[in-house]
Amino acid sequence: MGHNGAGKTTTINMMTGLLRPDSGSIFYDEQDFAGNFEQIRRKFGLCVQKDILYENLTAAEHIELISRLRGVPLEQIPNYIIQLSEKVCTN
Repeated sequence: MGHNGAGKTTTINMMTGLLRPDSGSIFYDEQDFAGNFEQIRRKFGLCVQKDILYENLTAAEHIELISRLRGVPLEQIPNYIIQLSEKVCTN
C-alpha cells in the first residue's frame, strides 16, 4: 500500500473519525465523509493487523459489541447475531 510515512495510518484514522482532516475530502460509496460520517460508518469496515478479540467475551458478545459500535438498532442485534453465526457455521 505504501512505504513508511506515506500516510496510510493517518488516512485510516481520518476515515474512522480518530482524526479530523485539515483540508480535502474523503469519499466512500459516492458520499463525503464530512457530511455523512454516521451513515458511512455503518457500511465501512476496518480489519486491523492485531487480533482485537477480548478473551472474556463470547462470539455473540463480540458481535453485539461491534453491532452497537456500528449503530445497529438494539432490537435488531439478536437477529443479527443469529444470522452471522449461521453464516460462519455453514461455511
